[in-house]
Amino acid sequence: MSDVAKDSVGDGGAKVSLGGKLSASKGGKGGKVGAGKGGKGGKGGKVGSGKQKKQPLSRSTRAGLHFPVGRIHRLLKSRCSAATRVGADAAVYAAAILEYLTAEVLELAGNASKDMKVSRITPRHLKLAIKGDDELDTLIKATIAGGGVFPHIHSFLLKKKGNPELLATGKKNATGGKGKESLGGKAMGGKAIKGGAKAH
Repeated sequence: MSDVAKDSVGDGGAKVSLGGKLSASKGGKGGKVGAGKGGKGGKGGKVGSGKQKKQPLSRSTRAGLHFPVGRIHRLLKSRCSAATRVGADAAVYAAAILEYLTAEVLELAGNASKDMKVSRITPRHLKLAIKGDDELDTLIKATIAGGGVFPHIHSFLLKKKGNPELLATGKKNATGGKGKESLGGKAMGGKAIKGGAKAH
């Protein structure tokens, strides 16, 4: 039997032609040897030459927020009944509101701590920040543990005793008398008390 008479079969399943060259293997069509059916490169491409997948971005990153959108969405769904559906935009909206309010309170509390010449925000600074802002004071009706009280003295307590009309005009001896006789006029049925003398 001559060498040209019959074709021989190789170890990898590839046929050896008359000239001794390898033909295309079973796995690839026109590609390199070893590019099987399951190659990522596709037909005729190199192994692993496909497009690389982009790294997944969180919903907080896509929305430009720091608060967790996915966690807030999960908590919203857990607080609703089974028949209630929660949209994806609801979690983004709620996260944005919470982040804005937190940033606002922290900014005012930081200013309060800077005024006190300390570098750490305490509950006292949070209390002063919330009470010092009208809108936050209306919104937040909570008792902050260790926050103390907001310093406030009523204006009525700062006035001197006497006639409020004369105090408003700024006149002297606003207690109702003249000169040294301002301690009661003709009290106790006699003349005004002078120098602690008793009236009979």
